[in-house]
Amino acid sequence: MTSFEAEAVGMPVKISWCTSAEVVRDVTAAGFRFSRETPSADVSDGIMALEMPVLGAPSDTGFEIWLCGDEAKFSQVGNVRYVEKDATVFGYVCLPEPPGENLEDLTYRAYIEALDFVRSLGNRHVWRFWNYFADINEPVDGVERYSLFKIGRQRAFDSASDLLAAGMPAASAIGIREGGLSIVFLAGTEPALLIENPRQVSAYKYPKQYGPRSPSFSRAGLVHLDGSSLLLVSGTASIVGHETVHVNDSYAQTLTSLQNIALVVIEAKKMESQIIPMHEMLYRVYVRNASDYANVAKGFSEFFRDVAKAPNVHYVLGDICRSDLLVEIEASGCFAKLD
Repeated sequence: MTSFEAEAVGMPVKISWCTSAEVVRDVTAAGFRFSRETPSADVSDGIMALEMPVLGAPSDTGFEIWLCGDEAKFSQVGNVRYVEKDATVFGYVCLPEPPGENLEDLTYRAYIEALDFVRSLGNRHVWRFWNYFADINEPVDGVERYSLFKIGRQRAFDSASDLLAAGMPAASAIGIREGGLSIVFLAGTEPALLIENPRQVSAYKYPKQYGPRSPSFSRAGLVHLDGSSLLLVSGTASIVGHETVHVNDSYAQTLTSLQNIALVVIEAKKMESQIIPMHEMLYRVYVRNASDYANVAKGFSEFFRDVAKAPNVHYVLGDICRSDLLVEIEASGCFAKLD
C-alpha cells in the first residue's frame, strides 16, 4: 500500500495515493495529508492536513492527491484556498471554532463562502464535498453536533438552488479529534449525474429520528468530461433502508458497506456501461476504533476474494456520523471510455 494512481485520458483529475511527500515535490498539488501529528485544517500549498493517522501501514502518514502538475495553480479568495487545473477546482474552507461558537452558524458561513466562490467562477458545478469537524457525535443542549452541522449546511443549500438544481452532490462528514470546521470541495465545468442506492432511503429523505434536518448528499456522482468519466461514491456505511445494521460488528459492517457500494456501481452502469470495476477504484476507509482495523481489513479481503489483484485501499482513523457505525467507506475512480 505504498502507491496508487488512477488517471483517464483527458481527465484533469488524477487520483494518487502515496506514503511519501515526493508525490507532490516541485509541483502544485491538491489533496489530503493524513498523519498522527499534523494539526487538522492546515492547508499548505493545496494539501489539506488532517490529524487522522493511517492504519495498517508501515507509516502512519499518507497523501491522497487529486490534482497535480506544473499547470495547476494555487490561489486564495477570502477564506477559500484552491487549486485549479483545466477548469477543475479543488477548494478548501477552514474556519476555527472558538469556544461557544455555534456550529450551525459556522457551517452556514463556511458553505455560503464556498458556494459563492464556485458561483463567482461561472459555469462550475460542485461534484463532491468532504467535511471534517471535532466531536461529531457529541450533544450540545440535547442536539448532536452532526445535526447542527446538517442544519447549517442545508440552510446554505437552500440559498443556493441555482448551483444545486440537479440535486445534492456526493459527500462525506467525518469526525476529527480536534480543530475547527474544514470543508473541501471538487468542482468542474460539467454537472454530475447523481446516483442513489435502491436498497437505501435517500439520505435527504431520512425520517426525523436522525435529526431535524436530513443529510444533504447523494450516494454518488458520475461526471463525464473529455471522453473520460469520474465516479465519486459518497461515504458509505452499514445502512439498509435508513437503519444501521450489524451494530458492534465492524467486519459485518464492512461487508454491508461494500455491498452498498456495489449496488451504487450497478446504478452507475445504467448511465455509463463502461463504468470502472470496483476492484480498480481507490478506497478511503474511516475506522472509528484502531482495534477494529484487522476486522475491517478482513472484510475487504473477503469481499474481493475472487479478484486477482487486491483493491487499492487505505485506512484512516476517524469518527463516523452515527455513533453506532464503526466504519465508513468512500470510493473514487476515473477511467477512459472506449470508442
